[in-house]
Amino acid sequence: MIATQGFTGEDIVLVNTSDPISEHTEWILPEEAETIQQTPENITLRFNEVGVYQVTLRSYQGECYQDHTKPVVVEHARDLPDVGDTENPFIEEFLVYPNPNSGRFTVAVTLAEPATASLRLFDQVSNSPVDDRLLHGSDKYTTQYQVFLTPGIYILLLETPEVRDIRRIVIE
Repeated sequence: MIATQGFTGEDIVLVNTSDPISEHTEWILPEEAETIQQTPENITLRFNEVGVYQVTLRSYQGECYQDHTKPVVVEHARDLPDVGDTENPFIEEFLVYPNPNSGRFTVAVTLAEPATASLRLFDQVSNSPVDDRLLHGSDKYTTQYQVFLTPGIYILLLETPEVRDIRRIVIE
């Protein structure tokens, strides 16, 4: 199962990445989860409150089973100023370089038109934010990072008024 994160009140899709897919699967969900759609291959959930929720995929082979539990981090989406009708795709470029890196890296973002944007860096293990930046007044942003973090995989979330996107960053 792929660990994920999402936003309050929005659909979050978790995917069963088992290979091969088991004879029978069962999703074990926290009571705060609202199930929107469910198949053996994926489940669409919605959470109304911020938090870290444990979702378990139970895979059966005969009478045996194995549980795979992953956290789902639910945050409030940023309330960014609406830019009205825009071109698609709104995010034209979202680059992180070098990647992997030692904590020094550059993020380049190009949007279809000037807009406020947000960059939030999350630790993939603890699912906690480790850096948070708000960018104003342009369609092109280049942001330098110098963070002192434990080596590992981090998630960089780009939020715009129109769409969101993520990049995985490896810090060595």
